[in-house]
Amino acid sequence: MKDFYVIGKKDVEPEIPNSPDWPKIIGYCYENNSFLFIEGNGHGFNGIVLPELIAREPRWDRLFKALDAHWFLNLIDSTPNLDKTSVENYIKSKTNTIEIIKS
Repeated sequence: MKDFYVIGKKDVEPEIPNSPDWPKIIGYCYENNSFLFIEGNGHGFNGIVLPELIAREPRWDRLFKALDAHWFLNLIDSTPNLDKTSVENYIKSKTNTIEIIKS
């Protein structure tokens, strides 16, 4: 199992009970430089783990925009070799909390 640090999360009242659109969550695992994308709930739930290179493709940009999470991509670009302490400090300074999803 890997730890994915939540870097963006948003939930709005969906128009349908098993919405494929809300909530939205982005997590990041510094150990293998991968992202966890989660959308929806109930029968509309979807989730995927992608390597950083693929997560940066334009088709995934809508999630970063919806969750105002481009700051984390900038962090990765400007900070080589992120470790646990660095990731936790940056996330806590931006979001005021540390939330981890195990996957």
